Amino acid sequence: MRSLALPAAALAFALAGPARAYDPAYTWQTLETPHFQIHFHQGEYALAQRAAQVAEAAHRRLAPLLGHEPEERCQVVIVDDSDDANGSATPTLYNVVRLNAPPPDSRSELNDFDDWVWLLLSHEYTHILHLDTIDGVPKLYDDAFGKLLAPNALQPRWFVEGLAVFEESRSSAGGRVRSSWEDMQLRALALGGSLLRLDELSSEPYAWPRGEAFYLYGGRFLHYLAARFGEGAFAQISHDYGGRLVPYGLNISAESATGESYPELYAQFTASLTDEAQRQAEAIRAEGETVPERLTNDGENPNTPRWRKDGRALYYAFHGADALPEVRELLPGCATWENCARQRPARLRAIATSFGLPALALAPDGALIVARPEIFHEYETYQDLWRVDPATGAETRLSWGLRAQEPDAGPDGAIVFTLREPGGHTAIALLPPGASTPLVLYRPPGFEPVGAPRLSSDGGRLAFVEHRDGRWRVRVGELERQRDATLPAGTLRERAVEAPTAASLHDVRDASEDPGQQLDPAFTADGRALVFSSDRTGVYNVYGVYNLAALPAAAGDTVQLTNVVTGALQPAPSPDGRALAFLTYGPTGFDLARVPLTPRARTAPLPQLPGEAGPETRPVASFTPTDDAWPAHPYSPVDTLARGYRLPLFAADARGAILGVQLGGYDVLGRHDYGVDAWWGFASKTPGFDAAYADHRFRADLSFGASRYVEDVPYAPPGYAQSAWRTNVTASLPFTTLDHAQSFSVAYAMQYLSRFGGFAMAPGERLELPPSGRIATVTAGYTFSSAKRFTRSISPEQGARFSVAATLSHPDVGSEFIYRLVTAGASAYAAMPFAWEGRPLHHALAVRVSGGYGSGDFSANHLFNLGGLAVSAPVNLSLGGDPISVGSSSSHVLRGYPPGWLSGPAFVLMSGEYRVPLWDEGFGLWTLPLYVRRLHAAVFADAGDAFVPANGADLKAGVGGELRLEIALGYQLVTDVRLGYARGLAGPAVCAPRGVDVCNDAYFTLGGEF
Repeated sequence: MRSLALPAAALAFALAGPARAYDPAYTWQTLETPHFQIHFHQGEYALAQRAAQVAEAAHRRLAPLLGHEPEERCQVVIVDDSDDANGSATPTLYNVVRLNAPPPDSRSELNDFDDWVWLLLSHEYTHILHLDTIDGVPKLYDDAFGKLLAPNALQPRWFVEGLAVFEESRSSAGGRVRSSWEDMQLRALALGGSLLRLDELSSEPYAWPRGEAFYLYGGRFLHYLAARFGEGAFAQISHDYGGRLVPYGLNISAESATGESYPELYAQFTASLTDEAQRQAEAIRAEGETVPERLTNDGENPNTPRWRKDGRALYYAFHGADALPEVRELLPGCATWENCARQRPARLRAIATSFGLPALALAPDGALIVARPEIFHEYETYQDLWRVDPATGAETRLSWGLRAQEPDAGPDGAIVFTLREPGGHTAIALLPPGASTPLVLYRPPGFEPVGAPRLSSDGGRLAFVEHRDGRWRVRVGELERQRDATLPAGTLRERAVEAPTAASLHDVRDASEDPGQQLDPAFTADGRALVFSSDRTGVYNVYGVYNLAALPAAAGDTVQLTNVVTGALQPAPSPDGRALAFLTYGPTGFDLARVPLTPRARTAPLPQLPGEAGPETRPVASFTPTDDAWPAHPYSPVDTLARGYRLPLFAADARGAILGVQLGGYDVLGRHDYGVDAWWGFASKTPGFDAAYADHRFRADLSFGASRYVEDVPYAPPGYAQSAWRTNVTASLPFTTLDHAQSFSVAYAMQYLSRFGGFAMAPGERLELPPSGRIATVTAGYTFSSAKRFTRSISPEQGARFSVAATLSHPDVGSEFIYRLVTAGASAYAAMPFAWEGRPLHHALAVRVSGGYGSGDFSANHLFNLGGLAVSAPVNLSLGGDPISVGSSSSHVLRGYPPGWLSGPAFVLMSGEYRVPLWDEGFGLWTLPLYVRRLHAAVFADAGDAFVPANGADLKAGVGGELRLEIALGYQLVTDVRLGYARGLAGPAVCAPRGVDVCNDAYFTLGGEF
C-alpha cells in the first residue's frame, strides 16, 4: 500500500506514554476522586492518598485562575523507580501527570517548598490546565478525531514551564519564584552580562544553565508580567493561543493581553533583573564583600568537595558539558595554592567516571565513598555506594539497590547516608563496615524529607538537615553504637570489622535559630564547631555555630563566615582548621573557592536585602491535609485505552485510491499499545487492514501484527499486483545499564502471497512472475550500543554500536519456500585529543562497517541496493538531544554514486568520517520557531559493493564533505540540515558507462548521519 498518511500502528507507538516501561513486578491500584484517577503500585498507598487530596485542592485553586475546567478526569501516575524528584505532564489523547515518589533533596533547585507533594503536583497540574485549554477549530478537530491538537503545547518552553513555576510559587509559601537558589543564578548571570537573549531562550540553548533556563527565566518573566498586567493575562493568552489553528503567533496573543510583544517585554524584564542585581551587589559590597580565592574555573556542576586527609588536595565530583561526570582530585603535588592556580593541567586529575552527578565521602583509610546512580533490576535507577581508590581509580561496589545518597564516613569506616524509602519517605541510615543491611538512625514524621548527614571527626555527633515548617533546618544528635559484647576486646574480628550491632541517635536538636534555609552542615576537624549554608539575608552564605554544648544557637550567636555577592554552598573546613572550601556561583555555574576560616566581626542578624522576601513575609502554607480517604480498586486499562484517536485515512494501494479509518491508543501505564488501519479500495474493490498490538506487562515486550494489502511488487512486470496476508509476533528482551543498552529479539512471521487481478503483457513476451504461496520466517536479532555524546558534542564521541539479524524461511517453520538473510553492522566513535584552554574541541572520528547476505527462493526480494542519498533518506529529529529516527536506515548509503546504483544478494559497506565543529554561537529572530544552533562539518570516505558472492566484491570508493547546520524547529525539534558533495572514484566503466558522468553527487537533506 502506498500510504499517504502515517499508519495507525506507527502513530499509536509514537504517542506511547512512558518513555521506559514500568517494572512488570509492580501491582497497580487506582484511587478515584471527582477530578482525578490516581494510579500507584505497592508501597505507595499513603502517598497516593495524599496526592489525591493535594490534587483536588490544586484543582479548586488553579482551575479558576487559569479559566479552564477539563472535561475528563486527569490521570495521575505515581511511580517509585528513581531516586530523583521529578514529574511530567502531557495532554495528548487524555490528560496525564506522572510523578516520581521521592521528594526533592536540599541541594535541588526544588529545595524551596512548604509541601513537596503540592510543589510537584501543582506544577504539573498547571501544565494540564494550560495545555488542555483548547478552543475554536482545534477543539472541533479534537472532539471529532481524538485529542491530538493542543496549540498551547506549541509555545516556547519558557512560557510553558514558566507558567507552571509561577503558579507553584503563587499558590504556596515556597516555589522557585521566591527561591534564593534561583535568585543566586539570575544575579550571577545579570552581573556577568550573560542573560540569555529571547531567541536563545525560545530554543534549546547551549549556554548555562541550558534546560534549567526555561524554569529559571520563565518563572521570573511571568512573575514580572503578572505584577504589571495581572494574573488574568495568562488565562487570556492561553485561551487566545489555544483557539488558533495556525500556531506560533505568540506575539499576537501577548499583545491581545498586554498591548506589547514578548521581545519588548523581555527587554524590559532583563533590564529590571540587571538593575536589581546591581543594587544587591552594591549593598553586599558596602558591608564588606568576601572575595574568595577561586580554585576552579570550569563552572557547570561540581559537587561535595572533600579535603584529602593531609589538607593539600580536594576531592570533588564534577559534571560538565564535555564528558561524563567525574570524580576529581584537585591540586595533587602542589606546594601552594598559588602555584597550582598556574598549573591547571597538573593540578586536576580525573579519578573515575560516573553516570549522573555523584556525591563523595572520605573513608578513614583515604579511600573515597561514592554514591552514584545505577540501573537496578532493569527498570529502576537507584543510587548505590562504591569504594574508589583515589590512587588507582579501582572501584569496589558496596551495595545493590540500596538507594543511598549523600554519604559520609565515620572514623571506624561506618557510612551514614540519606536513605530513600518507598512512599516518598527518607531517613538517615548507617551502614556498618562489611554490612549489607543499613540501620535506620532517624526517620522524620510524615512526609517531611531529611538529608545531607555529616559525622563529627570522633563519630559521636551527627548533623543533618530536616525539612520542617517550610524550611530546611540543620539538626544535631548524639550517635551511640553498641558492639558485639561476646567478642574479646582486640580480637582480629573486632579490629577488622568493628561493626555495630545497633545504633541510635538521641538528643536531636536544631543547630541554630537562624531564620533562613539551612543547608550542607559540616563539622570542623576538631569537632568544636559546625558550619552550614543559610540564605537568611536572601543570599546563601556560610555560617558557623561554635558552642555545640548549648543548642540551638540563637540567631545572634550564629557567626557569619562569608559575605559573597552570589552564593556560598557546601562548605568544607580543612583538616588543619585554617581554610574553608565551598562552592561559589558565577555566570557559567558553580566553582570551587577557598577563604580563610575566620569568623567575620558581625554576629547580629543581618538586614534583609532589597527585593527579597524573607520567611516571615511569605504567605501561609499551601495545603493542609484532611481526613479524606478515597477508595482504591485494581487498575484497569480499559478507560484510557478507549480514549484513543480516530482519523480518516486517505491513501492508495497498488490499484488506486483507498478510503478508511485509523484507530489507536495506549493505556496510561503504557502496558498496552494498539493501532488499527481499515480501508476500502475503490479501484481494487477489496477491503484491507493493518493492525498492531504491543504488550509491555512482562519482562520481554511482546508485539503482534496482522495485515492485508493489495501491493505493488517492485521487480514484477508493470501493472502486476499481489494480495498479501501477513501476521507476526515478536518478543524483545532488553538488558540495560547506564553505560550501555542491549536487546535480544525473536520474531515469527507468516504471510500468504497471491496474484491480484490481471496485468498487461506484450504479445510473445516471456516474464518470470513472482511466485505465490505461504512464506513463514523466523528472525533473531541482537543490538548493542555504548555510544555516548555530550552536551557540546556534535556527534557520538565514545563507545560503539552493533547489530545483527538473521532470518530463515524453511518448511520446518511452516514455509513453502526456503531462503536465508543475514545482516550486521557496527559503528565506533572516538574523540580526538584536541583542546583549547583545557576544554575539548569535540573533533570526532566515526567509522562504520556493515554487510549482508541473502540467498534462496524470492532472490529478488533480498537484493541489497547501494548508492547515494535518495528522496527517501531519513529525517532524524531530536527532542532535547535524544534522537528519534523517522524513515529508512542510512546503512546502505554509498555516497558519490546514484541511488540504488549497485545491486546484489550480498553487500559490504565501510564508511569513515572526521567531524569538526566550526561555529556554535547560535542565533534566531525574536520568538520565531526557527533557531540556528551551530555549524559543523565532516569529511568522509565510503567504500562498498553489492555483489554476487561467487564473483567476489569489487569495492567502489567515494569521498566528499558535508556542512551540517544544526537547527531547532518549532522550539524543540532539532535536526541537521546537511549540504554535501561526494565524488565516486570507481572510474568511467561504472560512473560513465554511456558517456555521462553520474558519480558527482551533490545533495541536500536532513539528518541521517550514522
